[in-house]
Amino acid sequence: MPVPGITLADLAPEALALFRQRAARSGRVDAQVLEDSIEALLENLHLLEGEYLKRAAVLLFHPRPEKYITGA
Repeated sequence: MPVPGITLADLAPEALALFRQRAARSGRVDAQVLEDSIEALLENLHLLEGEYLKRAAVLLFHPRPEKYITGA
């Protein structure tokens, strides 16, 4: 489900960096994919719907997801 009003700039860079670090360590994600831009990374993870971020992206990477998703 897309969440209008949230942009890539609203996501926590620390959360994205931690994801990249742990994904690289696990070996389940190609290292080249982890070097892509944030937008490309989220597209590869199917966390974008058109120009909007999906709820999953907000839950994973937003510093305060409960502000946008009740019960987060």
